[in-house]
Amino acid sequence: MSYILAVFLILGVFSPAFGGSNENAKIALHLQAIPTGKAPPPCQRLLPIPACNPESSLTVQGGIHKGYDLYILVADADSAAGVAGASFGIVYGPNLYTGAWTLCGDLEFPGGPSGVTWPHSGTGNLITWKADSNCQRTPAGEDSNHGVTAILGSLYVYAYDSESFEITSRNYTLETSPEIGDCSAAKSEVALPGHAGRIGFGSNEGFDPCLNGGDNQVPPPSPPPPSLDEPSSEWSSGFDPEVRGVSWPLNIKLGKGKALFLGGSLFEQGDELMVSFDSDEQMMRINGLEWRSYRSSTISSPKTETETWVHNLYSAFAAQKATNTREKIEQAFALMDKQLLDPNFKPTIRDDSITLKFRGVDLLAILRFAGEAPKTKSPEEGAKEEALYLLRHLSDGSGPFVYVKYRDRSFTIFGKDAAEIVRILTGAKAGLLSPEDAKFAETLYLREAAEELYRRGLGK
Repeated sequence: MSYILAVFLILGVFSPAFGGSNENAKIALHLQAIPTGKAPPPCQRLLPIPACNPESSLTVQGGIHKGYDLYILVADADSAAGVAGASFGIVYGPNLYTGAWTLCGDLEFPGGPSGVTWPHSGTGNLITWKADSNCQRTPAGEDSNHGVTAILGSLYVYAYDSESFEITSRNYTLETSPEIGDCSAAKSEVALPGHAGRIGFGSNEGFDPCLNGGDNQVPPPSPPPPSLDEPSSEWSSGFDPEVRGVSWPLNIKLGKGKALFLGGSLFEQGDELMVSFDSDEQMMRINGLEWRSYRSSTISSPKTETETWVHNLYSAFAAQKATNTREKIEQAFALMDKQLLDPNFKPTIRDDSITLKFRGVDLLAILRFAGEAPKTKSPEEGAKEEALYLLRHLSDGSGPFVYVKYRDRSFTIFGKDAAEIVRILTGAKAGLLSPEDAKFAETLYLREAAEELYRRGLGK
């Protein structure tokens, strides 16, 4: 089958199947804990591939204050027909944070209602493989009826209270029902709700469509989050119904393994932060220190190869003619030499920022385009979103996490490197900094910061 035909498949140009070649297939969900240390990319670390059996091997129940890889799968597909693509929608409530999305197919066509982008609640996706070479036909190793499990993609999720995430219709399109396309471009409609998965967090109940062949009792649906047109007293922000509201000032107590390095100050486990927003100056502060200005900012002269790369990205951004900030970032990034970037990390572009990873270090760089936020958002609304991000990642959760803002650099460090850098910076603050510690801090662009803390610890 040609690659063009595969593209037609995901666009909905399927041939009729009269009952469907994959009529028993499901679009299922599966949770897996975030690995510590270095690990393969999400699409390669789901091993063994989950089977769809009457007793099942899917994990559909998760805890709160813990990060997961949430996998979206086609399960129990016919191995002779194969899987060339699938379309589906997603819905989840306000207590779930969704982060980096990783595509595991060859192409995707995300969509949603006007002004809502994937992977927000209410959006959906069309995902396909090249039907002539990558069409998915390999049965899951432990599947009792040799059914195929195809990995559509992986989404980072973090629940800070009981919540649900489920597969649903794509209500923003003419053909709303979830569908699975086989290797001959025939489509099979996915029966809702019995053949669609749901993840439950905390006290909310998940649903595994593979149990008892998909005939198990479906738990009652979760209530939809309130819309912008139907304000709820639960949401104090009023600008985004899918996140908890923020009232200034916002107080955060740093949880276990969490730290924030702002300017020359280190805040660590147990420290209390007060996040505030000055509407006159359009500036967000943490404990009185500048966190981010929502006015136009200038970029300092680059000193290293990496800083030069970042400087060139900002310059390329300024040269783009698109009126949409996100499109300008995408166009600028497409022009950049990617040799300095980690090839195993897929950069994430948002409305006014890009998150990427450079080679050789276990850290994410979050590059923001201050003063270029979409016109539909006020500076305060942007600050509230930023404050929620800090709250989610610094208050609780599993695994060490450090947010660094130092001398025009802004990035996160996670995993074992985060735990190590907290130890080094804490020691430096107490006047203890070995040459080995300084060398390690240098790999994370924090040697100057560690030495500054060290001098302060010695009273110099």
